[in-house]
Amino acid sequence: MPKYSVCLEGENIPIKTDGKTEVLGFFTTRRVKASSEKEAEIIAVGTITNDASFIATVDTLAEAEPRIYMKSISKLRWWNRLGGVGYTFFPMESK
Repeated sequence: MPKYSVCLEGENIPIKTDGKTEVLGFFTTRRVKASSEKEAEIIAVGTITNDASFIATVDTLAEAEPRIYMKSISKLRWWNRLGGVGYTFFPMESK
């Protein structure tokens, strides 16, 4: 089964930090096995929506419209380790 590197971006994510909620965005990369690029995107997004430590930081009561979408995808020739952890957060611009 092919392996893919999927770069994802999250927007409008209400994150609880230091007793307050900040609306942030993030970038992350996940490496997954999938039969197609579309399936790889779905699996990669699922790794975030099922990430218990990430979900624990999200303020579910905040009035934000969070989105996660694929920025880029590339097929990998090889990769010993699938998965991926971590997020690079950034402040969302005010509109």
